[in-house]
Amino acid sequence: MADICALVLVAETVAAVLCGEADVSDVLASLKGIVQFDTAMLSSFDPAGALHQPLAQVGYDDVVAAYAASGLRARPTSAQVLQPEGFRGIVTVPLFLEPGAKYTGQLVLRPRDEDGLTDEEHEVLVRLASLLARVADVRGPRPWVDEFLTRPTLDTAVVRGGQIERLRGDAAFRLCQSHPDLLRSAGRLIADGRIAASGYVSEADQWWRITLIRMAADLTGEATGVLVTAERQSSLPHGLTSRELDVLSLVARGASNSEIAEELAVSVRTITTHVERLFLKLGRPSRAGCAGLAEAQGLVRLGRPGGDSVPSGRS
Repeated sequence: MADICALVLVAETVAAVLCGEADVSDVLASLKGIVQFDTAMLSSFDPAGALHQPLAQVGYDDVVAAYAASGLRARPTSAQVLQPEGFRGIVTVPLFLEPGAKYTGQLVLRPRDEDGLTDEEHEVLVRLASLLARVADVRGPRPWVDEFLTRPTLDTAVVRGGQIERLRGDAAFRLCQSHPDLLRSAGRLIADGRIAASGYVSEADQWWRITLIRMAADLTGEATGVLVTAERQSSLPHGLTSRELDVLSLVARGASNSEIAEELAVSVRTITTHVERLFLKLGRPSRAGCAGLAEAQGLVRLGRPGGDSVPSGRS
């Protein structure tokens, strides 16, 4: 069994983190008394985006962390991005507050020993999971829906069974009527089992930030509908243009430059220029990093890129 002093150190470090007296990275450092590893990442689960948000990492750079947080859905593939950075032979420990209770995140690490973890090391990590789950729960995403919905600038509607119901204001209701892709996005949200998704639509000379939130399940276990919120925006984040948002949306879907060029009916050289500008504006040196940020911040056009009307002066 692991050294009792090492176990006590992990417990004391977790307690210090929960009290705000230590950093999450200190938890990873304390785990080295249990198992020696080259790389590790402790992540919390964000139910709003159904993604894992890295809280601390050892041996991985920010690009890899952003890619991991994207849900590993972007291109390049995980074999191209993650494995060269030490994700071969990884061990993943899911974190639950109690067996069968709330899932809060995961611990991912690569043991230094090429043979992997011993049975004893694995058992100890599993027993520590509920303790680490508290760190992921406390340091993870705060409940946000109630606070979010109290914003006076939000218009809201509900999509239920393909029908649209007006709740507050007219914008969300009108946008759902004029943008059929919003209804399809709401359907995909439920089909994919995600809790929320967000992105942008344009109408005439105005951008709207749209958030889709899956409503609570009924007694049959089925979602009862999707809440649609619409908030007027003066411009796109990061100084993005409408065309750059289109390109970023397709990059986030894993499309190559030639595929994006065909979709938007422009030259590959034009798309290459747009992608290079995205690297600069988003502060990410790779497509994977841009895709991860797009997923995390909802920097996508909801619907078919290039298919909506483009606000004047932002093409």
